[in-house]
Amino acid sequence: MKDNKEYQDHFIEKLLKDAPKEEAPAGFTDSVMKQLLAEEGATLQYKPLIAPWVWYMLGGFVCALFVLSATGMVEWADSGIGSFPDSGLSGLDLSSFSLPQVPPNLVYGLMAFSAFALLHLYWINGRIQRRFGY
Repeated sequence: MKDNKEYQDHFIEKLLKDAPKEEAPAGFTDSVMKQLLAEEGATLQYKPLIAPWVWYMLGGFVCALFVLSATGMVEWADSGIGSFPDSGLSGLDLSSFSLPQVPPNLVYGLMAFSAFALLHLYWINGRIQRRFGY
């Protein structure tokens, strides 16, 4: 096995020494650069996956929910799921099932975090658009 590796090394070394140098034709680099610079003029059309008006609506909904719950105009339901419309689940007794008690501070914190996350996403989207010219 060792002899085969030495033979391969010797063969590759001889092949590389005997091979002629390859050079690019005159003006090759200039022609490639001209083509690349010509392609830079073409701009990509950026189309966001989620339209800006959807983000505004989502942000408005979160803000409205926060304002309504902070002013007490909306009461969080304490009752359980209770009954379902007859959809094949009529055999289940869900009257004893209820949602866990959620502290109002947790709800306010989650709403504030959601508003902050949406604002941050909006800010990042604006920076990307300004930086890359979308």
